[in-house]
Amino acid sequence: MYTANRRTGKSLLIRYLVQKLRTKFGCDSYLLLGSTGVAAINIGGSTIHSALKIPLNSGNFKPLTGDVAREFCNKMEKVKFIVLDEFSMVSCSLLGMIDKRIREGTGKDEPFGGLNVYLCGDYNQLPPVMGTALYGGVCHSELALHGRNVFDSFEAHCVLTKGHRQSDVIFQELLDRHQILLSTKLLATRLQSYNSYGMPGTRLSGALLVARLSVRSLIKSNTLI
Repeated sequence: MYTANRRTGKSLLIRYLVQKLRTKFGCDSYLLLGSTGVAAINIGGSTIHSALKIPLNSGNFKPLTGDVAREFCNKMEKVKFIVLDEFSMVSCSLLGMIDKRIREGTGKDEPFGGLNVYLCGDYNQLPPVMGTALYGGVCHSELALHGRNVFDSFEAHCVLTKGHRQSDVIFQELLDRHQILLSTKLLATRLQSYNSYGMPGTRLSGALLVARLSVRSLIKSNTLI
């Protein structure tokens, strides 16, 4: 999982990763997915719902059948990697559907069908339009809880911190401070929003708050600060 603030080279990293995958494993070895149409276009990929044949309403989610199922399994046969951009807008239930659909396509009953999945994005960006965000909130359905558990299974979290669009060190520092201020206000707003719906035990992730225990330990030791 890669998280990044603005101007730290996330899009460049995705392009570099795709280039390496294409060179070493071929064009059929990966799927580029975006949580929105704009995100998909920016990385030259497809939306999650289009590529994985996932309905907008989680209540309509069901296994594929017939020719649609065969075509999807054939499509997934050579896929080894999945790159998903702007994951802050992916809800727990949507991630649960993504996992189940990929297991269905690969025929393997393990997280994401045993594929290598890269989540890229910024916790400070927009939350999901509907459903519980990955970084916090209470899961109200079995599908959402499944998605939360899958999210917690990610083994590595890399944080991009160095800005690459500004050569003026002082101005870059001002931008970083402004980002931290916005992050603090945004997290406080989201926390207040969740609590207003009577959702105790909210877990939030932001500039210094992340979901993985391994990363938390790094933060405590000042490794990521």
